[in-house]
Amino acid sequence: MNKLDENLAKIEFKIFQLRDKLNQLQAEKAALEQENKELKIKLSENNTKFSAVEQGLNQAQSFMKENQATDTDVPSKYRKEIDRYIEEIDKCIEWLHNY
Repeated sequence: MNKLDENLAKIEFKIFQLRDKLNQLQAEKAALEQENKELKIKLSENNTKFSAVEQGLNQAQSFMKENQATDTDVPSKYRKEIDRYIEEIDKCIEWLHNY
């Protein structure tokens, strides 16, 4: 019977190890799911910002094509807006390179 008790003790120990590992993996899974959810939200927000910047760029390009303007012909109001769009585009490109 002593050998049987030893084997049962070993099996019980392995069960406790498996239970602890399962709990650890479940906690890790929950943390990863939360991180994934947050990253998806952040990605969606960044895509929205990128779309807005892209739309602004398209508007600026349309304006430039319509007026066939050179840098000296563009009023400072539009030049500042175009420069702002270019900065936002640069930020988006940098963000895309980082991900």
